[in-house]
Amino acid sequence: IERMFAFRHEITKQELSSFGKLQGLFQKALLAGSYGFIGRQLKSYLRSQGQQLSLLVSDPDHSRFDKDAARINWDSENEVLDERKISDFDLVIHFADPHKFCKPGKKAKDAAIRSSQNDEIGFLCRKLAGLSKKPKLVISASFSGCCCEPVDHSVEQNSISECGFQSELCRKWQEATDPASKAGIRVVHLKLGFVISANAGELSMMPMPFASFGAGHNKEELQALNWLS
Repeated sequence: IERMFAFRHEITKQELSSFGKLQGLFQKALLAGSYGFIGRQLKSYLRSQGQQLSLLVSDPDHSRFDKDAARINWDSENEVLDERKISDFDLVIHFADPHKFCKPGKKAKDAAIRSSQNDEIGFLCRKLAGLSKKPKLVISASFSGCCCEPVDHSVEQNSISECGFQSELCRKWQEATDPASKAGIRVVHLKLGFVISANAGELSMMPMPFASFGAGHNKEELQALNWLS
């Protein structure tokens, strides 16, 4: 219990110390991927920091969850996005959809996953690069971590190629933001871990298989997992 409260106190302390730091740096933020677990938390945080927040949404049904937010519809698959509606933001954040790439599968499925996500962030960055008034910063958040295969040594960013499908996917996402970088926009690649929360993320899916004795250590016992709360 002491560790739990110490953890919560530290999180609260960090949140309070960060209050107001974005003011003066950014005024208007555009968030794509605001309906995932992290996106929902970030949406509340940006609002608490006084940001004028707009949401870039591809599913019109999502509008029922956040009626007070300004929304901009887009269709990356068909490359539909009105440049005039995204020309006045100084901060753009894009979260990839985690439900599309939980596991590698057949070659056709893998190719579709690579194409859908590369086209999405690539299309957005090409649109931003062509604006007369470009954002100061683009944050592109991709899949959790860079290595999902069992390893017996430390894995760094430059060893990403040895880690299989998901690490290759992360690298392709990073490359898809090149149009924004070449246009002089600062691009930050945000690498996230598996989300551990009692309300959502990976932890919410774990109790059932463990309770029914369907989960545990695999035979290699080398299950590297980077996580965040």
